[in-house]
Amino acid sequence: MCPTCQISLEPDAAFCGGCGRALRVRRATLVGSVFDRRYEIVEKLAVGGFGAIYRAVDLTSGKQIALKVLHASLASDRSLAARFRREVDILGRLCDPHTVTALGSGQAKDGTLYIALELLHGEGLDQRVHDDGPLAWRRALEIVREVCSSLAEAHALGVVHRDLKPANIFLARSFDDLSERVKVIDFGIAKQEDATGDNADLTRVGQAIGTLDYMAPEQLVGTSCDRRTDIYTLGVVAYEMLTGQRPFADASGPTSLITALLTRTPTAPSRLAEVVPEVDALVLRCLQRDPDDRYANVGEIVDAIDAIFARHPRLADLPVRRTATFEGCALGSDPAIALAFGAISDADLEITQVDIVVPLPLLAAFEATLPQPRVDDVLPRPPRMATGTSRTRRPSRAHVTTIAIAAAIALSGIVVGVVTAVI
Repeated sequence: MCPTCQISLEPDAAFCGGCGRALRVRRATLVGSVFDRRYEIVEKLAVGGFGAIYRAVDLTSGKQIALKVLHASLASDRSLAARFRREVDILGRLCDPHTVTALGSGQAKDGTLYIALELLHGEGLDQRVHDDGPLAWRRALEIVREVCSSLAEAHALGVVHRDLKPANIFLARSFDDLSERVKVIDFGIAKQEDATGDNADLTRVGQAIGTLDYMAPEQLVGTSCDRRTDIYTLGVVAYEMLTGQRPFADASGPTSLITALLTRTPTAPSRLAEVVPEVDALVLRCLQRDPDDRYANVGEIVDAIDAIFARHPRLADLPVRRTATFEGCALGSDPAIALAFGAISDADLEITQVDIVVPLPLLAAFEATLPQPRVDDVLPRPPRMATGTSRTRRPSRAHVTTIAIAAAIALSGIVVGVVTAVI
């Protein structure tokens, strides 16, 4: 019985079907035991209404793994057992690097079903957004792109995740180079697109297919789901990464949310965060209430993201022009180098080597601010020595200014240069 609304519930219900309250069920822990004579349980990582995830050591290999188990008391529930076995089957067929890897599965003597998974180090996307707030639009799109990689393989196999949300997108950290890789996890309520009777045999009072705040309209009204359902929920995730809130954050409860989905248009992300207009178009297309108006597949989302990145490149992604190495005081045939260093080639400094990398758009802008090169500046000629002495002249103020400009550009990361000079 629900302690809030006093509605009678099934013994193992995780949620109240009347008021939606999550119900706390006390269950025995496996920590400290050797599970199925193979896995030494070290600690509990997460727990839910249907199962728990433990950090364990595989005694046959000595490797640490994540062990996901279905609560023993629920093993007799045919629909839950079928759903768990379906997750085992789905994960066994998926091998994309952005999908959590299944290492094995089985059933213990007491009937407990389990899946052995790779142990991930890092944090969930939900925790990242909670701790750091909205993400920069470029990083958000990078995460969406990696999620699309996982979904592309799943959809190709006819699998719909149906429960994409920040908590099921893990930012796994590599200990080698501290880089992050997105991993899609928890295919517990995934389904085959061609499956029949899914809602009838795998749902009961107190259990929901999907997470309310991330459900597509067709999920909320109970119609069939396909790959475009995942595209909608991915749009909700992207919206939350960009703005720190979901599209209809003011809606509470299924009725209010359904009303908002059917009568309102989400506010453009750019009105709540600093994003480029193309990001608005991408996210809002994912969030179309009619599946036919969304992207047809995640490949189209990847293409749209690549187009945005191409239109708004990072400085590090700009094309570069690299000079050759110049000996003596020769400045070579590149006018840009003559423009940048012509003033110091007048026997005041003897340039022995120049190696420069210049982003082309910035180089063009820099060239436009300088006078046209003199013939003497672009043609090699021997050093001019002062009369009666072996010393060269001291650099003039203009020479020092030019050197300072070149050094400032190099230090700012726009130009990387090495100039070996002998006065």
